[in-house]
Amino acid sequence: MTPYDYCYFDWGQGDPKREPLNIGGFSPLEKVYSYDPMPKGLAPEEQKYILGAQANVWTEYIGTPEYLEYMTFPRILALSEVMWSSTEGKDYKSFSGHLPYQFSRLAMQRVNYRIPEPDDLTDFYTATDDHIVVNLSSIVPHSQIYYALDGSTPTDESARYQTPLQIPLEMNQKRVLNLIVVTPSGRTSVVYGATFLRRSYLDAIQDASEGQAIWKPSDDVWNLVDITEHLYWAEHGGILGMWKTLYAIRSGKVERTLESKHKELSVDEIVKRTWQAKEKVPAVAAPRMGGTLIFWREALASLQAPLDRFGEDLLPDELRLQAHPHPISGPLDFHQRLEFLAFHLQRHEGQALALVSAQKASA
Repeated sequence: MTPYDYCYFDWGQGDPKREPLNIGGFSPLEKVYSYDPMPKGLAPEEQKYILGAQANVWTEYIGTPEYLEYMTFPRILALSEVMWSSTEGKDYKSFSGHLPYQFSRLAMQRVNYRIPEPDDLTDFYTATDDHIVVNLSSIVPHSQIYYALDGSTPTDESARYQTPLQIPLEMNQKRVLNLIVVTPSGRTSVVYGATFLRRSYLDAIQDASEGQAIWKPSDDVWNLVDITEHLYWAEHGGILGMWKTLYAIRSGKVERTLESKHKELSVDEIVKRTWQAKEKVPAVAAPRMGGTLIFWREALASLQAPLDRFGEDLLPDELRLQAHPHPISGPLDFHQRLEFLAFHLQRHEGQALALVSAQKASA
């Protein structure tokens, strides 16, 4: 078995603007490790014919032995472990934990392996956070990280990373972190980078074309239309539910007091206690109608007026009264319910901003 999207090591393994010239594609280390050589749908008696897997490295763009090693290692280590392990025994975190030892061995043999990007180097998009704290660590033993925040290309004379970076984020101002990893022997990685941007959701999708609105990098993620429709249904239900509950309380139809295990907890703490790592979307908030981005953007924007009016109508001593329950987290008070609206919007703002950025990078 040798599918190109997992086993062609002439494919790129990082940002094409930063990696050496290659034929294209994208097959990073973790993706190679995720490969399952057993095709789905085979009957047990057919599975015996699958003997293993094979990596391929076509050399149209590979002109030196050193570049051949760069494209092969450490991906061949990932594919080897995939072949030696049962599906149940695979664990990428455990595999990564063994790489420092392997890198030391490869360095002693003078193999020109690709120096991986530091852990936790990722783009960050937000609508509300005024700063980001960046924690970096290299998996290469005893290596050093040098960085630049002014858009320049770092060298081993640039600032050396020693403690977490706190980077301020001004509204609509993009910050770019460029860095290199230098091994004890003096080998230098390609330049790696991450982009940080603070921008409102509606501003971010304002100029998206309808083609961009339906683009998505894979079938298992939402596009901009899906995200915006979901935000509309979720925020619409939350705002309407608060209005209905408030007037039911004032008319004596429901109890005023909140009996909840979440009493006086922050939204972050409630989410930590009640949400799964990848939470399933409640049916009432799931995107289901499709359509155009401009429709859902305008529909979402239209919710601001009734939300503002609710804030004006709600009295200070009513903030801690029982609101309608959240479909995942259960009973909340009005203060928590309002915080949940902001939390939920921010959660998907980052997702949408990252999608916009990924679409532009793929164009």
